[in-house]
Amino acid sequence: MSPGPSFVMVIRNTLIGSRFHGIVSIVNHALGIGTYALSSITGLVNPHSRGPLIFQGLSWAGAAYLIWLGW
Repeated sequence: MSPGPSFVMVIRNTLIGSRFHGIVSIVNHALGIGTYALSSITGLVNPHSRGPLIFQGLSWAGAAYLIWLGW
């Protein structure tokens, strides 16, 4: 198994910043993965199964967010 982008990000933050920056990167990455895993277990990841209206609303909200980022 080769290192992925998460590993590269942690190494980059450690080398550019300090050991503290690397530890903060690791903790934040673990919290993000944990949040995604928890939402996956509870069924929040696939909103299409909850109803097409919710999925459509999330799709439009995501599109609006991307437009706002590009503005």
